[in-house]
Amino acid sequence: GSALLIWPRDSAPEYYDLILEICARASLDLPEVKQFRHITPRSYLLDDNQTFSPLPKSTATIQRPEVQFVDLEDEDARVPLMFVRRSDDDRGELGVIETIAGQVSRRLVA
Repeated sequence: GSALLIWPRDSAPEYYDLILEICARASLDLPEVKQFRHITPRSYLLDDNQTFSPLPKSTATIQRPEVQFVDLEDEDARVPLMFVRRSDDDRGELGVIETIAGQVSRRLVA
C-alpha cells in the first residue's frame, strides 16, 4: 500500500476524517498517514512513488515533472468546500464569501 499525505487533523477534522473514511470504503491499505501543513515544501514526499495525496484540483497548478495529478471520478469522494481565513481577520466581505462557499458546498455534495 501507499502512504497517505494529508493536512493534519487539527487543521480540518471533518476533511481529515472524510478522506480516511473514503480510503477505508475503497479498501485502501494505508501503511502510514503523513501530515503536512503546506503542499509545496512537502511535495518531495510524493516523489518516492510510495505516497499519494487527495488535493483540491486547483493545486494542479503546482508544476513538478515527477508529480502526476489524476482527477478522481468516484462520486463518493467529494468533500464539502471549506473557507479558510485568519481568525483575527474580521473584514465583513469575508463573512459574505464564507456564507456563499457554505451554500455552494451543500449543493455540491447533496
